[in-house]
Amino acid sequence: MQQNSIRSTFLALMVLTASLVVGVGSAAALSFAAHSDFATGARPTAVASGDLNADGSLDLVTANYNDSTVSVLLGDGHGGFGLKTDFATAASPYRIVLGDLNCDGKPDLVTSNGGAGSVSILLGNGDGTFAARTDIATGSGSVTVGDFNGDAKPDLAKINGGANTVSIFLGNGDGSFAVKTDYGTGAGPGEIVLGDFNGDAKQDLAIDNFNNAANGSVSILLGNGDGTFAAKTDFATCFNPTSLVVSDFNGDGEQDLAVGSLDLFAVSVMLGNGDGTFAAKTDFAVGDSTYAIVAGDFNADGRQDLAMATGDSNVVTCLLGNGTGGFGAKAVFAAGDGPYAISSGDLNGDGRLDLVAADENSGANNVSVLLNTSLPRPRITGLSSASAKRGATITITGTGFGASRGPGFVKFGTTKSTQYLSWSKTRIRCRVPANAAFGGLLIRVTTKGGVSAGKSFRVKR
Repeated sequence: MQQNSIRSTFLALMVLTASLVVGVGSAAALSFAAHSDFATGARPTAVASGDLNADGSLDLVTANYNDSTVSVLLGDGHGGFGLKTDFATAASPYRIVLGDLNCDGKPDLVTSNGGAGSVSILLGNGDGTFAARTDIATGSGSVTVGDFNGDAKPDLAKINGGANTVSIFLGNGDGSFAVKTDYGTGAGPGEIVLGDFNGDAKQDLAIDNFNNAANGSVSILLGNGDGTFAAKTDFATCFNPTSLVVSDFNGDGEQDLAVGSLDLFAVSVMLGNGDGTFAAKTDFAVGDSTYAIVAGDFNADGRQDLAMATGDSNVVTCLLGNGTGGFGAKAVFAAGDGPYAISSGDLNGDGRLDLVAADENSGANNVSVLLNTSLPRPRITGLSSASAKRGATITITGTGFGASRGPGFVKFGTTKSTQYLSWSKTRIRCRVPANAAFGGLLIRVTTKGGVSAGKSFRVKR
């Protein structure tokens, strides 16, 4: 992991409003409320969310590097969190994942421990508490949970940075694991994610490699479905990669990668070909070091976006996806002191993805919660008629129209309607403009949330 000493000595000088709103082209606008901070253990370097006490609300858990604990913060379902409860791990945990390791239906915790060169297993009691840890000796590096042999028992994949390997621990289904099997990676492996990169329904591994000459690389290890993996194939990526995430950024049904960089101040997007290979990377400016990255549809426009912990400027940075593998200009949102890790989830139950950043700068000792306040992009699902004359009343049905019209409007081709009989979240009644062009055109709805896709309509003479 990166120590505070490697952080830039300068902080970007910027004035941030409590809630910045950014739109990209016709994409829905993105906004978050000002961050709320909640206390954790000393120097949280990882954060994850899950329902740890089975109350239907997401809770938070952090790995705390300086005091060798995890902090559990139970959510209230409205975006708030209670006082932390700490549970001991081995020395210096810096990554954390959730999984049901003993198959009892209750979330368990796995931490990767830098100081001890181990993983700690904490089995959950289902009420937000955890049993005393069990440690497994490994190397230093990230960890993830999957099912690599198809037996429905969770397995572990653990990076060994100094050895340039990844260890596979097949689970016994009771929280214990078989002896590891190691596979080679690139030089300086750091983070690991799971995906199905060749479409065979078997879990594969993607690993970013920090020390690979002038550029970084991503090692792909295709799974055989029996707990074993093929030899790695490396693909060039950004300089000094620090984080990666899997998603479908261009909507082709194939899994893609986005890789954050410590020094490039950009994120590299690698579009998957569906056969375990990837197209050459395309870089998108971030303007700061990326320490962690998540993907999700943060502005509810049906396209995958990116959110990054960019701690040198004390912000999280978002890039809105255009649905074809590209991304718009960055949007920055204030966080706490040194956001180093990031997670997403619907923390207040309003159907929107929120963000939580672990603030790891010395003395911060908290997580910053950013609740999503974005308005949904309007979507037309139907028209009362596919054609009508000028002046006729048309009913438009859909979602995301807003409870009242406000500044919203409907366009018939390039002409706005000026007569609205009613406007609700799912239904608009308006008249075809008197000067609308005859023939075929597209109807679009515009609101504060963006512009809908066009719906075919014909203006009759």
